Amino acid sequence: MAREGISFEQVSAAAEALIAEGQSPTIRAIRDRIGTGSPNTIHQHLGRWRAARPAPQSQAPQLPDELTGALTQALERAAARARAEIEQRLADSLAENDDLAASGEALEAERDELAGQVEGLRSELEHQGGELSAAQKSITELEAELVRERASAEAARLEAAKSELKAEAHVERLADLGREVSELRSSVERERATKAQAEQRAAVLESQLQSAHDALQAAEKRAEAREQAAEARSEKRSQEAEQRALAAAKAAREAQAAAAAAEARANAEKCAREAAEARAEKALTAALARSKEH
Repeated sequence: MAREGISFEQVSAAAEALIAEGQSPTIRAIRDRIGTGSPNTIHQHLGRWRAARPAPQSQAPQLPDELTGALTQALERAAARARAEIEQRLADSLAENDDLAASGEALEAERDELAGQVEGLRSELEHQGGELSAAQKSITELEAELVRERASAEAARLEAAKSELKAEAHVERLADLGREVSELRSSVERERATKAQAEQRAAVLESQLQSAHDALQAAEKRAEAREQAAEARSEKRSQEAEQRALAAAKAAREAQAAAAAAEARANAEKCAREAAEARAEKALTAALARSKEH
């Protein structure tokens, strides 16, 4: 059975509470605050909450008139370009992460359904879900790191504007930020590749599960066919045995009748012999009596 998802209002309230406490609204922090919720669902609601929040307005630095010339403008343009590039890369990463989160959530739902059908694959599917959660956690941490770097870049711009002719140091700082952003982007790519591998392994497990399910259905059909054939053979043997029993009973009755008829004939013949003997004895007696009279 699928888990009931948390709402956008729960995630938004938890994020606002964390901000008010001076904490960063990460996926883990929000999940700990609410006490439940899928990391993928929290990530989607958190993205909507961040998109709806007004962007922080930076105040223009208060500098003496003699320091507000071409150097300040050049630094602001460089910082703006760097900030725009970081924001664009962050937006691209967030958009890609949303797509991956949606795919991961669908995979998680399928995994829960398959776990109820085949117990043997449950542990491995849960392992894959853990890898997806770990990848999502790493992406969220990288996202927070990008936000911190953005704030750091803004602070560096203000500090450079307030300093006296520290253009070279500011340019070096921007270069460092560019390298760090590149490294963070590489980390995001690696995490994305890890998540793709986890999804591929889950697809293989799903295929294995389907094969096992098909084999189980085929075995059940074969067992049902064998059972039906056995029932048919048993019924046929029962009918044949019943017919043989009826034939044997009929033969027994016929034999009994024949024996009774033979016995009756024997009795009749015995009675006839006894009567003949009696007549012969009577005739002999009469003859003897007549011979004595003469």
